[in-house]
Amino acid sequence: MKNIALITLNNPGLEAAQRTAEDLLLIDKKFNVKIYNKNIEENIDEIWANSDAIIWFTATGIVIRKIARLLESKTKDPANLVMNLSRTQVIPLLSGHIGGANELAQKLTEVIPGLVPFITTATDSLDVFAFDTFAKEQGFDTVNIHKLAAVSNALINKEPIVIISPFNEDTEHLHIKIKPIFFGIGLNRGTSFEELKRDVLGFTKKHNLSIENIAQIASFEAKKDEEALHLLAKELNVELIFFNEDDINNLNMEFSPSQAEKHFNIKGVAEPTAVLASRFKTLFIKKNIYKNTTIAAAF
Repeated sequence: MKNIALITLNNPGLEAAQRTAEDLLLIDKKFNVKIYNKNIEENIDEIWANSDAIIWFTATGIVIRKIARLLESKTKDPANLVMNLSRTQVIPLLSGHIGGANELAQKLTEVIPGLVPFITTATDSLDVFAFDTFAKEQGFDTVNIHKLAAVSNALINKEPIVIISPFNEDTEHLHIKIKPIFFGIGLNRGTSFEELKRDVLGFTKKHNLSIENIAQIASFEAKKDEEALHLLAKELNVELIFFNEDDINNLNMEFSPSQAEKHFNIKGVAEPTAVLASRFKTLFIKKNIYKNTTIAAAF
C-alpha cells in the first residue's frame, strides 16, 4: 500500500482528514497521502484509479453511491474505509483482506487514541483462518478467487477442508500457487526497455518460467536511474528494489565471475541481488549473459 486518498465534503471532515494524514505518516512515512475536499464527483474516477486505499470522512451511504459503478473485483478494487468525524470509529468497507482495508484500520487504531475498528468480515470477527490474507502475506497468487467464498464458509461453519499439494489443476477447488521468483538484473547504461524486455522473455522461455510468477526485480543501486528497469517493473506490475555495495559484498556466497567486481568493487549484480531480494535465499538459475544485460533468478 502506497497511495492513500482522504475524501471529505465539509470543514469538520477536512480537519479530521488533515489530522489523519499526519497519523498515517506515523504508520509509514513512505505513504503518499492526498486530501480531496472539492469536486469529488468529477474526480472520483481518477482518485479510484490512482489510490491503493481511500478513507472517507462522510456517511457510509454517500460512499456506496459514489463508488457503486466503479466496483470491479476484490482483487482489483482499492481498500475503502469510512471514518466518523470525531475519529472514534472506522469501518473497513471494501477490500478488507486483499486490498488491506482491515489491516489499515487496525494500524490506525495504534496511532489514533480511542479509535475503534468495526471489522465485519466473518473470518476476522470469528478469528477464523483466512486463505486470502494468508496468500497475500506469503506472496502467493490466488488463481481462482471466486472459489474462496466456499472454502471460507466451510471454515466458518466448522466444516472440514482438504489441502492438497501437489494438486491437479481443475476449476472446482480453490487454487493458491506460490509466486516465488525473484529476478536479479544487471544491464549496461542506456539499455533500452525493448531490449531488456526481450531478454527477460527469452530467459523465462528458456527456463520454463511463467512471467506471472515474478515477484520482484532487483539490481545494484548504481542502476537506479536506468529507465528500462522502471518500465519493466511497471509493465510486470512488480516492485523494483536496489541493493548497495555492503548488501552485496556481505553475502557469504560464491557467485559467477562478474565485470561488476572491476567496475564497482562488488561480487556481482544479477546473482547477488536476486538472492538478496528472495525469500529463501536460493539461487536456482545462475546468471544468463546477453548482449547488454545479465539475468539470474532466485526463490
